[in-house]
Amino acid sequence: MNTNDAWQVTIPFLQAGVPSTPNTRSASSEGKLDDYYQAMFVTFASLARFNPDTQLTLASNRLLPGRYRDMYASIGVHTQIVPYTRHIPPHIPPAFVASLYYLDVIRELRGDQNVVLDPDILCVDKLDFIDKLAQNQLGGILLDYDPVRRVNGLSQAQASHLHSKLGLPLQVPDYYGGEIYVLPSALLPEISGYAESAWQYTLEQSDGKNPCFYTEEHIMNFVLAHFSVVDLKRSIRRVWTTHRHRTVTGDESNLSLWHLPAEKGRGFRKTFPFALDTESWFWQTERQDFVRRSASIMGIDHRCLSRWIPDQLGNLANVFLGAKQ
Repeated sequence: MNTNDAWQVTIPFLQAGVPSTPNTRSASSEGKLDDYYQAMFVTFASLARFNPDTQLTLASNRLLPGRYRDMYASIGVHTQIVPYTRHIPPHIPPAFVASLYYLDVIRELRGDQNVVLDPDILCVDKLDFIDKLAQNQLGGILLDYDPVRRVNGLSQAQASHLHSKLGLPLQVPDYYGGEIYVLPSALLPEISGYAESAWQYTLEQSDGKNPCFYTEEHIMNFVLAHFSVVDLKRSIRRVWTTHRHRTVTGDESNLSLWHLPAEKGRGFRKTFPFALDTESWFWQTERQDFVRRSASIMGIDHRCLSRWIPDQLGNLANVFLGAKQ
Protein backbone atom coordinates (compact mmCIF):
# COMPACT_ATOMS: atom_id res chain seq x y z
CA MET A 1 0.00 0.00 0.00
CA ASN A 2 1.17 3.56 -0.61
CA THR A 3 2.61 5.55 2.27
CA ASN A 4 0.87 8.66 3.50
CA ASP A 5 3.10 10.77 1.19
CA ALA A 6 0.66 9.70 -1.53
CA TRP A 7 -2.49 10.44 0.42
CA GLN A 8 -4.58 13.43 -0.47
CA VAL A 9 -7.22 14.53 2.01
CA THR A 10 -9.82 16.70 0.30
CA ILE A 11 -12.72 18.64 1.78
CA PRO A 12 -15.29 19.70 -0.83
CA PHE A 13 -17.01 22.98 0.04
CA LEU A 14 -19.44 24.76 -2.24
CA GLN A 15 -19.61 28.47 -1.43
CA ALA A 16 -23.28 29.03 -2.05
CA GLY A 17 -26.37 30.33 -0.27
CA VAL A 18 -27.37 29.81 3.36
CA PRO A 19 -29.72 26.86 2.67
CA SER A 20 -26.60 24.92 1.67
CA THR A 21 -24.98 25.41 5.11
CA PRO A 22 -26.99 23.20 7.50
CA ASN A 23 -26.35 22.52 11.21
CA THR A 24 -24.92 25.96 11.96
CA ARG A 25 -25.81 28.09 14.97
CA SER A 26 -25.18 31.64 13.76
CA ALA A 27 -28.19 33.76 12.84
CA SER A 28 -26.66 35.82 10.03
CA SER A 29 -25.62 34.62 6.58
CA GLU A 30 -22.05 35.80 7.18
CA GLY A 31 -21.97 34.05 10.55
CA LYS A 32 -23.14 30.77 9.06
CA LEU A 33 -20.32 30.84 6.50
CA ASP A 34 -17.83 31.74 9.25
CA ASP A 35 -18.98 28.66 11.15
CA TYR A 36 -17.98 26.54 8.17
CA TYR A 37 -14.72 28.35 7.40
CA GLN A 38 -13.61 27.98 11.02
CA ALA A 39 -14.73 24.35 11.33
CA MET A 40 -12.86 23.44 8.14
CA PHE A 41 -9.74 25.23 9.38
CA VAL A 42 -9.84 23.21 12.61
CA THR A 43 -10.35 20.02 10.59
CA PHE A 44 -7.35 20.75 8.38
CA ALA A 45 -5.21 21.89 11.34
CA SER A 46 -5.95 18.73 13.30
CA LEU A 47 -5.07 16.63 10.24
CA ALA A 48 -1.80 18.52 9.86
CA ARG A 49 -1.04 18.12 13.56
CA PHE A 50 -1.29 14.32 13.54
CA ASN A 51 -0.42 13.64 9.87
CA PRO A 52 2.13 16.30 8.88
CA ASP A 53 3.13 14.64 5.59
CA THR A 54 -0.40 14.35 4.21
CA GLN A 55 -1.47 16.53 1.28
CA LEU A 56 -4.39 18.74 2.36
CA THR A 57 -6.74 20.15 -0.28
CA LEU A 58 -9.77 22.39 -0.09
CA ALA A 59 -11.90 21.91 -3.21
CA SER A 60 -14.19 24.88 -3.74
CA ASN A 61 -15.88 26.77 -6.55
CA ARG A 62 -13.97 29.95 -5.71
CA LEU A 63 -11.23 31.22 -3.43
CA LEU A 64 -12.01 31.76 0.24
CA PRO A 65 -12.28 35.29 1.64
CA GLY A 66 -8.80 36.82 2.00
CA ARG A 67 -8.31 36.42 5.76
CA TYR A 68 -9.25 32.75 5.67
CA ARG A 69 -7.23 32.19 2.50
CA ASP A 70 -4.04 33.21 4.33
CA MET A 71 -4.91 31.15 7.40
CA TYR A 72 -5.44 27.99 5.37
CA ALA A 73 -2.23 28.52 3.41
CA SER A 74 -0.29 28.92 6.67
CA ILE A 75 -0.95 25.28 7.58
CA GLY A 76 -0.23 23.95 4.10
CA VAL A 77 -3.74 23.68 2.67
CA HIS A 78 -3.86 23.84 -1.13
CA THR A 79 -7.03 25.33 -2.62
CA GLN A 80 -8.23 23.65 -5.80
CA ILE A 81 -10.85 25.54 -7.78
CA VAL A 82 -13.45 23.07 -9.06
CA PRO A 83 -16.44 24.60 -10.92
CA TYR A 84 -19.92 23.47 -9.90
CA THR A 85 -21.38 22.05 -13.10
CA ARG A 86 -24.71 20.71 -11.85
CA HIS A 87 -28.01 22.17 -12.94
CA ILE A 88 -30.18 21.28 -9.95
CA PRO A 89 -33.75 20.33 -10.92
CA PRO A 90 -36.68 21.65 -8.86
CA HIS A 91 -37.38 18.29 -7.21
CA ILE A 92 -34.02 18.44 -5.35
CA PRO A 93 -34.46 20.35 -2.03
CA PRO A 94 -32.15 23.40 -1.65
CA ALA A 95 -30.53 21.91 1.48
CA PHE A 96 -29.02 19.11 -0.67
CA VAL A 97 -27.45 21.34 -3.32
CA ALA A 98 -24.02 21.55 -1.64
CA SER A 99 -23.76 17.79 -1.14
CA LEU A 100 -24.05 17.22 -4.90
CA TYR A 101 -20.87 19.28 -5.37
CA TYR A 102 -19.05 16.07 -4.38
CA LEU A 103 -19.76 14.69 -7.86
CA ASP A 104 -17.68 17.42 -9.49
CA VAL A 105 -14.92 17.17 -6.88
CA ILE A 106 -14.54 13.39 -7.08
CA ARG A 107 -14.06 13.71 -10.83
CA GLU A 108 -11.07 16.02 -10.18
CA LEU A 109 -9.26 14.08 -7.44
CA ARG A 110 -5.53 13.72 -8.04
CA GLY A 111 -4.07 11.71 -5.14
CA ASP A 112 -2.87 8.11 -5.34
CA GLN A 113 -5.21 7.43 -2.43
CA ASN A 114 -7.94 10.00 -1.83
CA VAL A 115 -9.67 10.65 1.46
CA VAL A 116 -12.76 12.85 1.00
CA LEU A 117 -14.03 14.36 4.27
CA ASP A 118 -16.90 16.47 5.51
CA PRO A 119 -15.99 19.96 6.82
CA ASP A 120 -16.85 19.23 10.47
CA ILE A 121 -14.45 16.46 11.43
CA LEU A 122 -11.76 16.55 14.11
CA CYS A 123 -8.67 14.41 13.64
CA VAL A 124 -7.37 13.02 16.97
CA ASP A 125 -4.77 10.51 15.77
CA LYS A 126 -2.73 9.31 12.80
CA LEU A 127 -4.68 7.99 9.80
CA ASP A 128 -2.85 4.67 9.86
CA PHE A 129 -6.02 2.79 8.92
CA ILE A 130 -5.67 4.01 5.33
CA ASP A 131 -2.47 2.02 4.90
CA LYS A 132 -4.38 -1.18 5.70
CA LEU A 133 -6.62 -0.84 2.64
CA ALA A 134 -5.69 -2.79 -0.45
CA GLN A 135 -5.23 -0.73 -3.62
CA ASN A 136 -8.55 -1.92 -5.07
CA GLN A 137 -10.59 -1.29 -1.91
CA LEU A 138 -12.74 1.70 -1.08
CA GLY A 139 -13.48 2.87 2.45
CA GLY A 140 -16.61 4.23 4.12
CA ILE A 141 -18.65 4.12 7.33
CA LEU A 142 -21.34 1.45 7.26
CA LEU A 143 -24.47 2.69 9.06
CA ASP A 144 -27.05 0.34 10.54
CA TYR A 145 -30.29 1.89 9.31
CA ASP A 146 -33.68 0.23 9.14
CA PRO A 147 -34.26 -0.51 5.41
CA VAL A 148 -37.56 1.41 5.44
CA ARG A 149 -36.18 4.46 7.25
CA ARG A 150 -35.99 7.42 4.90
CA VAL A 151 -32.67 9.25 5.05
CA ASN A 152 -32.91 12.60 3.28
CA GLY A 153 -35.96 11.43 1.39
CA LEU A 154 -34.86 7.95 0.31
CA SER A 155 -34.91 4.62 2.15
CA GLN A 156 -32.63 1.67 1.42
CA ALA A 157 -35.67 -0.32 0.34
CA GLN A 158 -36.50 2.35 -2.24
CA ALA A 159 -32.85 2.61 -3.24
CA SER A 160 -32.78 -1.11 -4.04
CA HIS A 161 -35.30 -0.53 -6.84
CA LEU A 162 -33.35 2.44 -8.18
CA HIS A 163 -30.15 0.38 -8.16
CA SER A 164 -31.85 -2.46 -10.03
CA LYS A 165 -33.02 -0.06 -12.74
CA LEU A 166 -29.37 0.86 -13.24
CA GLY A 167 -28.11 -2.68 -13.56
CA LEU A 168 -27.51 -3.96 -10.01
CA PRO A 169 -29.28 -6.99 -8.45
CA LEU A 170 -32.54 -6.24 -6.67
CA GLN A 171 -31.43 -6.35 -3.03
CA VAL A 172 -31.31 -3.94 -0.12
CA PRO A 173 -27.94 -2.17 -0.41
CA ASP A 174 -25.57 -1.27 2.39
CA TYR A 175 -25.78 2.33 3.54
CA TYR A 176 -22.54 4.26 3.99
CA GLY A 177 -22.42 7.71 5.59
CA GLY A 178 -21.11 10.63 3.57
CA GLU A 179 -18.60 11.95 6.12
CA ILE A 180 -15.72 9.97 4.62
CA TYR A 181 -14.90 8.17 1.40
CA VAL A 182 -11.53 6.59 0.68
CA LEU A 183 -11.17 6.37 -3.09
CA PRO A 184 -8.10 4.89 -4.85
CA SER A 185 -7.03 6.77 -7.96
CA ALA A 186 -7.02 3.65 -10.16
CA LEU A 187 -10.79 3.29 -9.69
CA LEU A 188 -11.75 6.96 -10.07
CA PRO A 189 -12.85 6.65 -13.74
CA GLU A 190 -15.25 3.84 -12.83
CA ILE A 191 -16.42 5.66 -9.70
CA SER A 192 -17.19 8.82 -11.65
CA GLY A 193 -18.92 6.82 -14.37
CA TYR A 194 -21.30 5.15 -11.94
CA ALA A 195 -21.94 8.47 -10.19
CA GLU A 196 -22.84 10.14 -13.48
CA SER A 197 -25.25 7.31 -14.32
CA ALA A 198 -27.07 7.88 -11.02
CA TRP A 199 -27.10 11.64 -11.59
CA GLN A 200 -28.58 11.26 -15.06
CA TYR A 201 -31.29 9.04 -13.62
CA THR A 202 -32.08 11.75 -11.07
CA LEU A 203 -32.38 14.37 -13.81
CA GLU A 204 -34.80 12.15 -15.72
CA GLN A 205 -37.20 12.14 -12.75
CA SER A 206 -38.00 15.79 -13.37
CA ASP A 207 -41.68 15.53 -12.43
CA GLY A 208 -40.69 14.70 -8.83
CA LYS A 209 -43.31 11.95 -8.57
CA ASN A 210 -40.91 9.04 -8.17
CA PRO A 211 -38.04 8.48 -5.72
CA CYS A 212 -34.59 9.38 -6.97
CA PHE A 213 -31.08 10.04 -5.67
CA TYR A 214 -31.35 13.33 -3.76
CA THR A 215 -27.93 13.64 -2.14
CA GLU A 216 -24.33 12.64 -2.69
CA GLU A 217 -24.83 9.90 -0.05
CA HIS A 218 -27.57 8.33 -2.15
CA ILE A 219 -25.45 8.47 -5.29
CA MET A 220 -22.28 7.26 -3.58
CA ASN A 221 -24.11 4.31 -2.05
CA PHE A 222 -25.04 3.28 -5.58
CA VAL A 223 -21.38 3.70 -6.56
CA LEU A 224 -20.03 1.76 -3.58
CA ALA A 225 -22.37 -1.16 -4.33
CA HIS A 226 -20.11 -1.95 -7.30
CA PHE A 227 -16.90 -2.32 -5.26
CA SER A 228 -15.24 -3.96 -2.27
CA VAL A 229 -15.71 -1.49 0.59
CA VAL A 230 -13.97 -1.58 3.97
CA ASP A 231 -16.08 -0.43 6.91
CA LEU A 232 -14.13 2.31 8.73
CA LYS A 233 -16.34 2.59 11.82
CA ARG A 234 -13.45 1.53 14.09
CA SER A 235 -11.56 4.64 12.99
CA ILE A 236 -14.24 7.29 12.47
CA ARG A 237 -17.71 7.79 13.91
CA ARG A 238 -20.55 10.28 13.60
CA VAL A 239 -20.95 11.70 17.12
CA TRP A 240 -24.07 13.75 17.84
CA THR A 241 -23.78 16.16 20.76
CA THR A 242 -27.06 18.09 20.85
CA HIS A 243 -28.96 18.38 24.10
CA ARG A 244 -31.63 15.90 23.01
CA HIS A 245 -29.61 13.70 20.69
CA ARG A 246 -26.31 12.37 22.04
CA THR A 247 -24.57 9.33 20.57
CA VAL A 248 -21.47 9.48 22.78
CA THR A 249 -20.41 5.95 23.79
CA GLY A 250 -17.32 6.66 25.90
CA ASP A 251 -14.73 5.02 23.64
CA GLU A 252 -14.21 7.97 21.29
CA SER A 253 -10.53 8.22 22.29
CA ASN A 254 -9.94 4.98 20.37
CA LEU A 255 -10.95 6.63 17.09
CA SER A 256 -8.83 8.62 14.65
CA LEU A 257 -11.59 10.95 13.43
CA TRP A 258 -14.66 12.43 15.13
CA HIS A 259 -17.47 13.63 12.89
CA LEU A 260 -19.21 16.34 14.92
CA PRO A 261 -22.08 17.77 12.84
CA ALA A 262 -23.65 19.64 15.79
CA GLU A 263 -20.43 21.45 16.77
CA LYS A 264 -20.21 23.92 13.89
CA GLY A 265 -20.49 27.35 15.52
CA ARG A 266 -19.97 25.84 18.95
CA GLY A 267 -17.08 23.46 19.68
CA PHE A 268 -15.26 24.20 16.43
CA ARG A 269 -15.61 27.95 16.96
CA LYS A 270 -14.13 27.61 20.48
CA THR A 271 -11.26 25.49 19.15
CA PHE A 272 -10.50 27.82 16.24
CA PRO A 273 -8.29 30.32 18.18
CA PHE A 274 -6.18 27.48 19.56
CA ALA A 275 -5.76 25.98 16.09
CA LEU A 276 -4.51 29.38 14.89
CA ASP A 277 -1.90 29.59 17.66
CA THR A 278 0.98 27.22 16.92
CA GLU A 279 2.17 27.59 20.54
CA SER A 280 -1.15 26.46 22.04
CA TRP A 281 -2.14 23.07 23.43
CA PHE A 282 -3.71 22.27 20.05
CA TRP A 283 -0.25 21.90 18.51
CA GLN A 284 2.08 21.31 21.46
CA THR A 285 0.51 18.77 23.85
CA GLU A 286 0.67 14.99 23.79
CA ARG A 287 -2.22 13.16 22.12
CA GLN A 288 -3.83 12.20 25.44
CA ASP A 289 -4.13 15.83 26.50
CA PHE A 290 -5.29 16.89 23.03
CA VAL A 291 -8.08 14.30 23.16
CA ARG A 292 -9.09 15.28 26.71
CA ARG A 293 -9.27 19.01 25.94
CA SER A 294 -11.06 18.45 22.62
CA ALA A 295 -13.58 16.07 24.18
CA SER A 296 -14.46 18.71 26.76
CA ILE A 297 -14.81 21.54 24.24
CA MET A 298 -16.86 19.39 21.84
CA GLY A 299 -19.22 18.22 24.58
CA ILE A 300 -18.13 14.59 24.46
CA ASP A 301 -16.57 14.14 27.91
CA HIS A 302 -15.75 16.32 30.94
CA ARG A 303 -18.41 18.80 29.85
CA CYS A 304 -18.55 22.21 31.51
CA LEU A 305 -21.72 23.07 33.44
CA SER A 306 -23.00 25.24 30.59
CA ARG A 307 -23.06 22.09 28.44
CA TRP A 308 -23.86 19.47 31.05
CA ILE A 309 -26.98 21.11 32.51
CA PRO A 310 -28.79 21.62 29.15
CA ASP A 311 -27.84 18.05 28.20
CA GLN A 312 -29.52 16.77 31.36
CA LEU A 313 -32.59 18.85 30.61
CA GLY A 314 -32.57 17.37 27.12
CA ASN A 315 -32.55 13.88 28.61
CA LEU A 316 -35.56 14.77 30.76
CA ALA A 317 -37.35 16.15 27.72
CA ASN A 318 -36.71 12.87 25.90
CA VAL A 319 -38.21 10.95 28.81
CA PHE A 320 -41.40 13.01 28.89
CA LEU A 321 -41.76 13.85 25.20
CA GLY A 322 -40.20 10.84 23.56
CA ALA A 323 -36.62 10.35 22.41
CA LYS A 324 -35.54 12.59 19.52
CA GLN A 325 -35.01 10.52 16.37
